[in-house]
Amino acid sequence: MLAHNRTLRDGLAVGFIAYAAVALFYSAFDFLAARGTLYTVELLGEALFRGVRDPSTLMFALDWDPTAILLYNAFHLVMSLGIGLVVTSLIDHAEEHPSHALLVVVMIIAGGVLTVFGVAYLTESASQSARSHREMMKD
Repeated sequence: MLAHNRTLRDGLAVGFIAYAAVALFYSAFDFLAARGTLYTVELLGEALFRGVRDPSTLMFALDWDPTAILLYNAFHLVMSLGIGLVVTSLIDHAEEHPSHALLVVVMIIAGGVLTVFGVAYLTESASQSARSHREMMKD
């Protein structure tokens, strides 16, 4: 029971640290780009919860949508905590069963790779729209 509580506590800590690191990165990036510290978070919230798919929205200031910001932050926090719990559970399993350590490392790396490809797949339609929009602007 004690090991389970440690894994749970560590997983939540890892998830929260990951959440905070990404949030600080987005804020610093937006601040340095002179767009306001919540620009990227708002844009992601608009895309995820409001269905915004038009890349031309990047050229104009968005109307302030605190609901989209709050929803995206909640989504990002829940996902980060979940991933932190899964990773610490896998590491705990590898500590208990050292013969499974290589498998755990492969699973963690595969999870990272799948995340990158999943995001790329989900954003492909927006990327295609952006390319066609640029081509139209050239003509």
